[in-house]
Amino acid sequence: MNKDDDNFQMPEIDRVIHEPARLAILTVLSSCEEADFLFLERATKLSRGNLSVQLTRLEDADVIEIEKKIEHKRTLTTAKLTDRGRRTLNAYWEGMNALRTVAEGRSKATVDSPKHARPPRRSVPVEG
Repeated sequence: MNKDDDNFQMPEIDRVIHEPARLAILTVLSSCEEADFLFLERATKLSRGNLSVQLTRLEDADVIEIEKKIEHKRTLTTAKLTDRGRRTLNAYWEGMNALRTVAEGRSKATVDSPKHARPPRRSVPVEG
């Protein structure tokens, strides 16, 4: 562990992005220009209802843009990241990477520290 680790500020976690279903959707969308509902359903393995709710929440947060159009007498729903969404997702990953780097540094410092620096854990029998 170095001196900079002591000054580390926990990144602000964007709860809109951090929720697992929404993070899965955004991760898929970050790798393509746009994706239709069926593709997102299969890629994320979310139920139709959950996917629909999460897409609406992401759209309300201006992270994605949803377009609905009629093709061959069927509604085709597509989603894509907005510019704000791409910036927000990039900032999220940067924060998570910074957190991981500090955690790895602390973990390594613990492993590299002398054995006598921390007493071993001992279990205490519980009497019943």
